[in-house]
Amino acid sequence: LMSKGFDDFFERMNGKISPFIKTFESVDRILGGGLTRGSLYVIGARPSVGKSAAALSMAHKILQKNSGIRIDFFSLEMPLDQIMIRFVSKETRIHATHLRNPQAYSNSMTKEKKKKALEAYQNLSKLNLRFYTDESMKKLNNIIRTIRKRAIQDKYVAIIDHALLIDAGLAKSDKRLQIIEITRRLKMLTNELNIPIVLLTQLNRMTDKTKSIPVLADLQESASFEQDANVVMLLYREEATNQENLTLNIAKNRDGILGSIPFKLLVQYSDFDE
Repeated sequence: LMSKGFDDFFERMNGKISPFIKTFESVDRILGGGLTRGSLYVIGARPSVGKSAAALSMAHKILQKNSGIRIDFFSLEMPLDQIMIRFVSKETRIHATHLRNPQAYSNSMTKEKKKKALEAYQNLSKLNLRFYTDESMKKLNNIIRTIRKRAIQDKYVAIIDHALLIDAGLAKSDKRLQIIEITRRLKMLTNELNIPIVLLTQLNRMTDKTKSIPVLADLQESASFEQDANVVMLLYREEATNQENLTLNIAKNRDGILGSIPFKLLVQYSDFDE
């Protein structure tokens, strides 16, 4: 094992391999290069702030910037048609509402726009990106089993949306034990397979009441996330009435610096970017 580790280290020092998976440029800068092997990344936000849009945009960035990469996206609260409408809207700059109901917006949804939307969907379906949206994927064992089958070191990322919807197979009345089991087993899986996993979760309701900048303690069952995650990112609105201007705060980074990054969310196009 030590000799294998030295071989990897030697190749890294000589620029022959990169252990990083590129995402958003500003996020990669704070993380020291990008997502890395054996790491659990947690993104926390209040509902409807934009964490699903952030995760989908991150997946898209990963596919654009890393050749040969494959992504498994476990969407536990959004069906496939909603996901693809968001993707197509982002790609075509056609309002998501018009894509959901083109007949109701027939004046806007011209033949050219419909053709553009269909071509975008076909192109997106060719990407090495799989969505898992069926009910069985809410079970932690099934998520882990799927990741084990599909993972390839340096060429794979799993994104799970989100932690509070996962069934860890324990007593459902004890959410704390459920989350402890989820974060512990996913962290062990990142180490076992030497891959990054991105896990979304929610912040507690107190952040709505206090209107303050969220901190690690605002994560629901925060102790478990703080203990097991390599990196914790907290996404929030700068102003409650402004849906567009968001901040991604790197609140925990086990191997690097902390920092806040401004992002823009164009809700009508489901577009989240720097």
